[in-house]
Amino acid sequence: GSFLHLTLERDLEPSTLTTILSRTEGWIAGLQLTALLLQGQRTEAEVRQFLAETLGTHRYLVEYLGEEVFSHQPEAVRSFLLHTCILERFSAPLCAVVSGISEEESSARLSSLEQANLFLVPLDAGGEWYRFHPLWASVLRLLLMRMLGAAGVAALYGRASRWYEQHDLSSEAIEAAMQAKEFERAVQLVEQLSPLLLDRSQYYTLRRWIEQLPRDLWSVRPIVCLAYAWALFLSGASDAYVAPLEEAEKLFRGAQSRIGMGMVETLRALAALLWMDDREALRASQQALALVPDSDLRSRSLSTSILGGSHFLLGEMELAWQRLVEAHRLHEQSGSLPGLLVNMNLQANVLAAQGRLHEAAERYQQVIEAAAERRENAIDASIRQAGILYEWNAFERAEEHLAGILDESQTLVASTFFARGALSLVYLVQARIRQARGEDEAASALFRQAVTVARQRQHRRFLAQTQAAQVRFWLAHGQGEAVTRWRDAWVRTYDGTPSSEHEPGALTLARVLLGEGEPEQALRLLDGFRVLASTQGRLSSELEILVLCALAQDTLGKSTQATQLLEQALTLAKPEGYVRLFVDEGVPMLNLLRQVASSGRGRHRARYVHQLLSVLQAEHPEQAGPLPSLLVPLSGRERTLLRSLAAGRSTAEMADELVVSANTIKAQLSSLYHKLNVHSRQQALSEAVRLHLL
Repeated sequence: GSFLHLTLERDLEPSTLTTILSRTEGWIAGLQLTALLLQGQRTEAEVRQFLAETLGTHRYLVEYLGEEVFSHQPEAVRSFLLHTCILERFSAPLCAVVSGISEEESSARLSSLEQANLFLVPLDAGGEWYRFHPLWASVLRLLLMRMLGAAGVAALYGRASRWYEQHDLSSEAIEAAMQAKEFERAVQLVEQLSPLLLDRSQYYTLRRWIEQLPRDLWSVRPIVCLAYAWALFLSGASDAYVAPLEEAEKLFRGAQSRIGMGMVETLRALAALLWMDDREALRASQQALALVPDSDLRSRSLSTSILGGSHFLLGEMELAWQRLVEAHRLHEQSGSLPGLLVNMNLQANVLAAQGRLHEAAERYQQVIEAAAERRENAIDASIRQAGILYEWNAFERAEEHLAGILDESQTLVASTFFARGALSLVYLVQARIRQARGEDEAASALFRQAVTVARQRQHRRFLAQTQAAQVRFWLAHGQGEAVTRWRDAWVRTYDGTPSSEHEPGALTLARVLLGEGEPEQALRLLDGFRVLASTQGRLSSELEILVLCALAQDTLGKSTQATQLLEQALTLAKPEGYVRLFVDEGVPMLNLLRQVASSGRGRHRARYVHQLLSVLQAEHPEQAGPLPSLLVPLSGRERTLLRSLAAGRSTAEMADELVVSANTIKAQLSSLYHKLNVHSRQQALSEAVRLHLL
């Protein structure tokens, strides 16, 4: 960098410097020549264009390397260099085939080139594979083209391609066949290699090869058409995949290939699943399983996972879990990591919907760790994991996940995962965190961004989720006109039949009705959704509905029914550590939780209630009011005992923890009760809540 700065009398961007160093690889003369040639390039753009298009063929560089290096070599060495320069990497046997000499001669040539330090770079410790310095290879290829012409160069690529094929180096064989214009061989190799490339996520490579082939050669091969459809779909060209898929279907149908038709339906099922089209995913996956034989474990395992996913979208958790467990076994038998990761993500989604947050978080983490090279799966799991961390009020950990996703999205933005609008979920969680922190302006912008992405991608379920959250934000900030517009639009689309798909909108409408002073109407709306969620085993949804029903009853002045419903929700939510489920309801929930805490019931969940109250009070300090005071302040030991009471510890447990006798604990508790003017544990806890001592 310093040398180039002194020579050019200006600084270059880091990426440009990296390109120069990569092309010259520390070769001092090459660096000097590059600096000399760059002196005429005024702008950064001109420099980059020169490096990309001109450097390796510039006449000064060609003259220097040709006259000073190449022309001084013996004829046999010059011939060897020219014949082998087309190879990105090479070994003695490969060089022998391409240059038309014996393997022994080839090995001797490579050894002499290495000893002479003639721009030969060893690629392994055993001296088996080599490559040429990039600038040297560029000059040699220019000289080769002058000597042999395009047809002669193509013939050398043909020799290399056949050698690669014989040695099971299929990717290299295809690349060389393309250069040799041997397209018939290339399309045969692509057909053979496509399943492996898809399994390794090399979608763009497969697309590039097929798009370089004459269409009339590959469009008559159903396997290649299907592979192209998969590559287009998985690389984010969501609409473009349809045409080659239909071509494959037509060809398979003409050949009466049931397994081929089954593979077509498998892709249709996956597309429907990713776009959350439950009915189409169910139909296509069932059709695929009817067509694909039991022996095709990969297709059957993926179709079974998609079938499980379609039941999940329909809210049928028990059926979903059964199919996903069955598919997991098939994925393990087939050895297909991509399918297994899809399956594990779907299993985690089911666990989360069932309210089993800890198990879901563990499964998402397993996907993240196992998907080091399949980033789409890892990112999908990270978004869901961030959602659970938000629920647990672990904002910093959630933000770490989201920041990593946004960084990585820059390189994966064209993938199917991002093409379907999943970034809207990232912005949604970010918005909810900002809202919880009181950063209203940032939250509002993020909610708009989440809705915009979901709408642009025409993903109706993501749109429903993001709009529901945005309307809750509007409700909290008195944006009545916006809420009314959303309400009118949603009511027009709802047919009155409860479903998991309509649930986000219905629960949001219930909140709107509560805000408008119509709790009875809210309860009528919630009743059908509560029954459905309970029947389908979707505890996460059932909990949210219980919370809303409790708030509705409280609005009606039915405090007994309200606290009973809330206590039921607390009992179910406590084992999984739900926090935001309650806290996001704001001041109405704060008041209702205070009623539950002061009732003296539910000793086993007292600490949980106090935890929720502490979060709510921190987020709504204006609701704290003036703090009552004790006539005689509590001692440090008495405050410790109060926290132990809140934790539900027995007298014996407190004695063990504090290393005193049970009688001492009883005496200290008696003093505590006296200061609080109460006569029991539950009364002490209720008074402590009232006095904000916990």
